[in-house]
Amino acid sequence: MKVQFDVGYHDKILYQNVELDIPEKGILSILGDNGSGKSTIFKTLLHIIPPIHGFIPKELDKYGGIVADYINAPGEVKVRDILNLLPKESRVENVTFQQIAKRIENNRNKYVFQLSSGQKRMLEIYVLLALGKKYVFLDEATNGLDYTNKKLVLDYVKELSQYIVFFHTSHDFNEAVYLSSTIYILCPNTKSVVMYPSNIPIEVDKIQQIMIEGEFNG
Repeated sequence: MKVQFDVGYHDKILYQNVELDIPEKGILSILGDNGSGKSTIFKTLLHIIPPIHGFIPKELDKYGGIVADYINAPGEVKVRDILNLLPKESRVENVTFQQIAKRIENNRNKYVFQLSSGQKRMLEIYVLLALGKKYVFLDEATNGLDYTNKKLVLDYVKELSQYIVFFHTSHDFNEAVYLSSTIYILCPNTKSVVMYPSNIPIEVDKIQQIMIEGEFNG
C-alpha cells in the first residue's frame, strides 16, 4: 500500500509530499526530534486529522490502533476485567502472540497498576491484536521504560512484525537501529520526510545528518 499526502493543521503544512510504502508486515519507524510532528503524522494516517492534500486509505483507520505513553488502561481495574471484554475467539494464531497471551494470562488477577511498564505495553498490544488490528501505531510507546522493559517490548515487536505492521515513532534513534526497521526521517527545515536508503547500514550519525540536511549525502 502506497500513500502520498501533505500533513499539517488547517492551512499550515508541516511536511509536504510525504510518501510511505506500507508493507503487509514489518516495521516502519518515523524518526524526529521532540515536537517535530511524529504524532501528527500518526493522527493523519489514523484519520484523526485530515491530510491537507492527498488520500489516506480507510483500511488504516479500520484495522489500526495506537499504543502510546500518553494512553493507559485504568489502573484500578484488573487484567481479567479487560480480557473479559475481548472476543472469546482471537483471530491471531501465531506463536509469538500465544507467548504474549500466556504472559498476560499469568497476570489476570493483578490490578493494572501492579503491572510493570513493559507489562502494561504488552497488554495494550495484546488487546489490539485480539481485536484483529493489523496496523499497530507505537507512538513513543517505550518512553519512560527501563532497559529491561524496553527490550521486552521491542523484542516482541520484532517477533510480531513477521505477521503484522508496526508503525514506530521515537526520538531515540537507537531503537530503530535495534528494530532494523524501514526508516523515514522528519526534516522540518525542508518540510520533507526522507526514507533512509535501504542499501546503507543504519547509523545514528547518518540519521541525524539527513534530519538536518533534508537528504542523504553518502
